[in-house]
Amino acid sequence: MNDTTLLVQAILAPSADAAAAAWRQWRREVDVQKLSWSALHLLPVLGRDQLQPWLVGDPDAGILMGIVRRGWTEAQMRRQVLQECTGMLEAGGVGPVMVAGSSAVVLRNQRPGSVRPLTAIHLAVPRHQLAAAGQILQASGWVLEADAPESKALDWVSHTTFLRNGTPLKILWRHLPVAPWRARRCEADLFANAERVMPAEHLMLSLLAPVHAGDSLIPWQIDASLIRLTAHQWEHFRELATCYAPAAFERLAELRHAGMPVPVMRPPSRWAGRMEFLAHAAARSLVIKAGRLRSIPLARPQPSLPPESPTAALP
Repeated sequence: MNDTTLLVQAILAPSADAAAAAWRQWRREVDVQKLSWSALHLLPVLGRDQLQPWLVGDPDAGILMGIVRRGWTEAQMRRQVLQECTGMLEAGGVGPVMVAGSSAVVLRNQRPGSVRPLTAIHLAVPRHQLAAAGQILQASGWVLEADAPESKALDWVSHTTFLRNGTPLKILWRHLPVAPWRARRCEADLFANAERVMPAEHLMLSLLAPVHAGDSLIPWQIDASLIRLTAHQWEHFRELATCYAPAAFERLAELRHAGMPVPVMRPPSRWAGRMEFLAHAAARSLVIKAGRLRSIPLARPQPSLPPESPTAALP
């Protein structure tokens, strides 16, 4: 067992006793002098409020609390960069600018005394603002890691990545990997209310999407446990998941198993999604065939030649 499994169990435990038991086992089995990078990021998520009672009489209490304090300090520094980028884009006329991804989890974290490490900055802007956002960021020292996608590719990709002083910055225009024909509708739903922080139901869906890349240091289950949705938000989540990410319903069972108060939801019929896919595929095929037909040049009638005069051939 690695040094993160029991920490994850302690964070996700459905009761205080189960969390304390996982922590005690972790302390017996793990050398705090040899912690992995992931374990160093998970300890601040537990938070000082939960750790302090467990560390009474622990000879390594100073080391462990020092890790938590360092995580809090680093998160505050990254939040300053986040605020700087948001303010800079808005001052340049880019907007709405929405805090997204793991950055939104940091701001929506409802675990008492906990801090979610901010390993990267995620901001979402409307697709028509991408060029302006890129110019503003590059003018302030952010380096684009790869060529910006062409406008015709924006339905297939969802973000670009910048880097400055070792800090990654992702600029998104869509938070979910959806079929190309749903891309613009998905973006319109995301920016419908122009909120400064990604709405909790959209954020939860982005975490539960099966192809969610997430953060290699913080499991998606941990991020999901830090967000709390109201009954109304769960209903909106169900509507969004039905439309954009039906496979997310399968991950809800894992959250219930971890003790999270997740309502029971019935996933949509797979046949409906399959029929929609076939309909769009047929429509796309017709468009392609129509384009090919229009590209075929029409045959033009040849001009008729005047009849030869019978005397023309005489010497």
